[in-house]
Parts: sequence; structure tokens; C-alpha cells
Amino acid sequence: MRERKPIPETILRYSEREGLRKTALIFPGQGVQEVGMGKEFCAVDALSGEAISEKYPEVAKLYNEAKEILGYFPFDLTENDLKETRFAQPAIFIYSEACRLVFIKERKAAGLTEIRPRYYAGNSLGEFNALLAAGAFEFKNGLKLVKLRGEKMQEACEERPSGLAAFLRPSGDGVDPEEKELFERLKTELTMAERGLYLEAENSESQFVFGGLRENLEEARRWLTSEGYLQTGFRMVPLNVAGAFHCELMASALPDFTDLLKELKRKGRIKKTKASVIANTTGKPISTPEEIEKELIDHMVKPVLWKDTVGFLEEGVASTVEFGKKATLSNMMKNKGIIAGVAAVGVAAGIATVLYFRNRESKIE
Repeated sequence: MRERKPIPETILRYSEREGLRKTALIFPGQGVQEVGMGKEFCAVDALSGEAISEKYPEVAKLYNEAKEILGYFPFDLTENDLKETRFAQPAIFIYSEACRLVFIKERKAAGLTEIRPRYYAGNSLGEFNALLAAGAFEFKNGLKLVKLRGEKMQEACEERPSGLAAFLRPSGDGVDPEEKELFERLKTELTMAERGLYLEAENSESQFVFGGLRENLEEARRWLTSEGYLQTGFRMVPLNVAGAFHCELMASALPDFTDLLKELKRKGRIKKTKASVIANTTGKPISTPEEIEKELIDHMVKPVLWKDTVGFLEEGVASTVEFGKKATLSNMMKNKGIIAGVAAVGVAAGIATVLYFRNRESKIE
């Protein structure tokens, strides 16, 4: 039997000092997908064609249930497949949940106390994982929502080709008042609906994401260049996604998704969460089926206010645990300057990252 990797001492100290209170579990969104993700947890039996795993049978069960709904194993998708949002969204949703299940099992095997989060949060697609982990719906119903959402968003992207770009300040979250004022002015200029540009996400004090039709994004780049802003350290970085999410360009994806969501709610398949989820569109906690329904509908066409989410968590938790191979959200939050330390958990292929919020210990009850 292969020897288990030890959980780092930092995690053990965290468990003892904080008593696993005031923790938030956070989940990344689209953009973290990789070919083959999930194969580190299970394999496919040559005879039965089913996913199997001696070490993580609960994860194999998860992937078999996913195949019944999707018709394929996400870890068999190609790089080209994963460029399409209809494939990428289910693949990430399933993998993030697999990581959470492995994390729980590895902590138990190490004799560590179960984490009972105070809050859950997810960036964009990650909000569905946050709701799943918080008990808002069963895995199969969450996957059905994500599958349909990805398909309809893909259709919307193909109907009106669009894209996203991140815009970043030269000094990160520096406090230079003139640079900050200019950044805010440029944010207004680059998210004007009358110019066909929309705010898609506000990630931190130094980064936002905006989107629009491809020709409008190109016009925005030409304007930034002609005005000299890109020569002074500001950056406009195109994102490798299928289209402009979280804005009115996704409105055509809403009707079918809304019908399925309302049907699940009517049948009692959307439940009150065991702990609050911080909503992307408001940066505030939600927990009831009515709040969840409204949030997931708004979520399709309104921007992700991750900066507000982080601000809420900073006041309410001592640490966060991020799931996935990449410390995507952790790095974003570290750039905001509120993180005292980052430690990779390393229980299985770098599943999670633990972040310690600065000066939080004195506020722990």
C-alpha cells in the first residue's frame, strides 16, 4: 500500500489553534480546467467501463454518476473540448467536488477534526460548488443545472461572438491615489453598455474583468493604446474563454436554465443551506431556496463581485480553504494584501490551499 503523504504541520497547527471555527471553503471558476483532471483519483475499468478507485470509492461513484448525466467522463475530454464552456463547466464542477471529498477523507485518515465551515463561496462557476457543499442541492441536480447552463451559455457565445479581458493596475493594490483614481475612471470607461462593454467581474482593488462583442473589445484596446494608458503600466489581458459571461450578452441562456431551476425548486430539490453562501452578485450571505433561485438567475447576467465577497469573508472568518490544483483565488486574495500566509495542503496532487487572514486570531470567539 502506498504511504499517505503527511498533511503539513501548518494545517495541524491551524486545527489546534482555531478549533476549525470561522473557516470558509472557496471554489474557483472557469479557467482552471486541465486535460485529465480527475484521473489522479480514479481509473476506468476495462471490462465494466466504470470508474473505479480502491482509495477513493466515493470519488469513483461521483464520476460514474456524472457519466450517466453527461454521457462521458470529464477526464477523457481533450484540450480543444475544454475550451468550450459546455464541457469546461461540468468538468470543473465535478473535479472541485471530487477534491472536496478527497480532502475530507484525507483529514479523517490523518485523525484531524472535521472542518465545519462558517461560510462557503465560489467565484463564478465556483458558486455552484459552494452551494453543493453547503447542501443546497444534491450532486446530480447541481450537475444538471451546470450542464444546461454551460450548453446555453455556449450557444449564446456562438450566436454573438464575444470575449473577456482583465484590466490591471500597474502597482497592484498599491495606495497611490492618482493611480487609483485613474483606474476607477478607466473602469467606468471600459464598462459602458452604450459602448457594448460590460463589467463581468470585480476581483480586487487592482483588477476587474470586462467583456463585450469581439469588435468592441478590439476597439477598447485601440482606445487604450491611442490614449497611452497601456504604455504607463496598465494592462489589458485577453482571457481564454468562450465569450462574455455575467452580462446581458448571456440573456438568451436564461429561459431554459430558469425553467429547470424553478422546476427543481418546486419539487423541493433546492434546500436551505447548512451555512450561508456568499453570493457573487451582492457579496452578501444567502441560504434560503428563494435567495438561491434569485442569485442563480441574476448570476447569469450580472457581474461577479468577488472583491465584495473577500471583504465580507475578511470580517467573518479566520481562514479559507480553496479546492483545486491551482491557488487561483488564493493568489488573487493575497494580492489584495489581506493574507498573512499561504500553505499548500498537498494531501493529493495539491488539492487545496489554506489562507490565513491577517490579524484575525484576536477576533476568534
